[in-house]
Amino acid sequence: MKLHEIAKRQDPHAKIKKWLDQQEIKNYTIRPDGIVDVEGNVNLRGRNLTTLPVQFGKVTGYFNCKHTTLTSWYGVPQYIGNDFMIWDTHIISLSGVDKIIKHIDGRFVCNEASTHILGLLLIKGITNIDINPSVDKIMNKYIGTGDILSAQDELIDAGFTDQARL
Repeated sequence: MKLHEIAKRQDPHAKIKKWLDQQEIKNYTIRPDGIVDVEGNVNLRGRNLTTLPVQFGKVTGYFNCKHTTLTSWYGVPQYIGNDFMIWDTHIISLSGVDKIIKHIDGRFVCNEASTHILGLLLIKGITNIDINPSVDKIMNKYIGTGDILSAQDELIDAGFTDQARL
């Protein structure tokens, strides 16, 4: 058996650690299943990333993916302890976002052209939705109310039919 094969067997998470270290992510724990929890912030702003090569579980600080080329929700944490920022990415449809992210203790900031945004109202803890002023005014009124249908009606009446979808 070659030396690098022995090293892989000894540390099954070596690739994950290498990537996290390259991204200057600190205070992380890798669970036995490979999911990464971070005590603090994850700042991937401006990185040349189309996907996240690791699966995050819980990030106690903010999760910043602004100014990347992300095209997929894969790897996004289920729990974020502060703001979640995906503005200026290639992620436009938020369809199913509530199935991926369960909790955000802060703002959700995304592209102005984002569609299928009603799922944001199903994510616990969100304090503010920041898409564009007209949409924000409607959506922020319904945070924590569970009244998705009224939010949908208002979005449609205001001409935001693409946004008024799950």
